Amino acid sequence: MNLIDLLEKAAANNGKKVFLIENKKKPVTFGETRKKVLELASGLLKLGVKKGDRVALLLNNSPEFIYFYFAAQYLGAEIIPLNTFLRQEEIIYILNDSNAVALVTSSDFNQVMKDFSISRANSLKNIISTDELKDVKSILCKDILSNETITPAVPSDTDTAAIIYTSGTTGHPKGAMLTHKNLVSNVEQSIKAINIKPSDRFIIFLPMFHAFSFTVCVLIPLYVNCRLTIIKSIQPFSNILKAIMKDRISIFVAIPQVYNVLSGKKIPRWLLWLNPIRLCISGAAPLAGRGGEYF
Repeated sequence: MNLIDLLEKAAANNGKKVFLIENKKKPVTFGETRKKVLELASGLLKLGVKKGDRVALLLNNSPEFIYFYFAAQYLGAEIIPLNTFLRQEEIIYILNDSNAVALVTSSDFNQVMKDFSISRANSLKNIISTDELKDVKSILCKDILSNETITPAVPSDTDTAAIIYTSGTTGHPKGAMLTHKNLVSNVEQSIKAINIKPSDRFIIFLPMFHAFSFTVCVLIPLYVNCRLTIIKSIQPFSNILKAIMKDRISIFVAIPQVYNVLSGKKIPRWLLWLNPIRLCISGAAPLAGRGGEYF
C-alpha cells in the first residue's frame, strides 16, 4: 500500500464523509479532497513536474498543504516540507540541496520571501502561491487547476514520498528520505497500538511540516476515515480549546511542552465535564515530569 492508495480507498469507501474542517470554511469531504488533489496534480504536470522531481512546501497548516502533498504523490514526485520558521538563506540552501523544481507558499511568508530571486535556486522553475504574494513573481494556485485526466503514478513501497530536513544543529541540514512504506507502516503500527475508530475526530495544531504531526494527525485519520479539524497555529491556544468543544474532538495530539504548560493551567470544571477527548497522544520527545503525571 502507498499514500495514493490511502486517498483512493477513503474516497471510494467514504466519499461523502467530511474529512477536513477549517474555521469558517466549508467542510471538505474525502471525495472532494481527492478531486482537489487530482486538479492540482494535473496542473503540476502541465508545469512540467514529473516522477522523481521534488516539490517544496512552505505553508502553514491548511487544506492546501494536504492537497499539494498528495498531488505530488500522484505524479511520483517527492515532497519537501519546509520548516516555517526558516530564514530565506536557509530555505535557499534546502531548495538547492534537494534540487526542488517547484516551491508552494502563501502570503503568510511575504516577509521571509521578500526580494527572493528564483535564480538563486538552481533547479527551481516555478513558485506557486495559494494567494497573492508581494514582491515575488509567482503563479496562483487557482490558475494551475486542471480537470484534465491524469494517469496516477504507481509508486513502489521503496519509492521516496517525502524528504524531511533536519534542524542542522551540527552543520547544514540533511534530508531524511521517507518512503511510502516508511509512512504507511508507521500509520498501520500506530493504529494497531491505539484503538482508532472511524467515529474519532482529530485536531492538528502542531506544524504539518513535522513528520510526527503529519503522520498522526493527517495520515492516520485518512487511513481510518476520521474527521480532522485544522488549526493554522498553536497561538492563541483559546482557538484550539474552542475547536475541541465545537467539533467534539476525541483525539488530542501534542508534544511534551504543550502538556507541561496545560498541566500548570487551572482548567474550569465545566470544561472537564464537557470534555469530548478520550485519548491524548504525545510525541517527538519523552513526556515526563509534571505533564506526564497530570495527564
